[in-house]
Amino acid sequence: MNSFETVKQAFLNFLKDNFALQEDIFTSMQFDINTDEQKAAFGDICSNIAMSAAKQLKQNPRALAQQIVEKFSHPLIKKIEIAGPGFLNFFLNDQWFTNLAQEITHNKEQFFITKPINTKKIHIEFVSANPTGPMHVGHGRNGILGDVLARTLNFLGHTIHKEFYINDAGAQITKLGIRPISTWYCIVANGSLKKCCMTME
Repeated sequence: MNSFETVKQAFLNFLKDNFALQEDIFTSMQFDINTDEQKAAFGDICSNIAMSAAKQLKQNPRALAQQIVEKFSHPLIKKIEIAGPGFLNFFLNDQWFTNLAQEITHNKEQFFITKPINTKKIHIEFVSANPTGPMHVGHGRNGILGDVLARTLNFLGHTIHKEFYINDAGAQITKLGIRPISTWYCIVANGSLKKCCMTME
């Protein structure tokens, strides 16, 4: 259990011990790390639990949020603020970030796999090059996106097969196929590629 999960689990235990809440509240509640630099003033973790649970507990969301702020504490949380109608903004202390850095250093890439998943065999086709037209910057972008997606899924334990998808169907491909065939027939009929080209013009 990493530093974030430790705080979240402590908060869930607090809610279960202090409020008569149904289990579905805990599965639907938000308890998310704030990664938006423009919203740094709203803390490091945000939760909507007070608004989610207010109806079930028949309380005002902001009043419920106030109860949580007054009762809940954790050694890794510096303070909790209430925003708007009852959002809870958690501000983590320096020790939390120190612990997080140590966990990442120790566990390396495995830190980012937080729980087992049901692995699958996944086939990813990307780029979708068109043989009848030139490659462009969009194909490069799609190549990057497809490869990153494949590598991420592989990192999470899935078995991945990557394929450079060639768009070889449709009217354009039909025309592309007809042209050399018709040219060949023309050469056979006229006995000369030059005559054939003049005929096609």
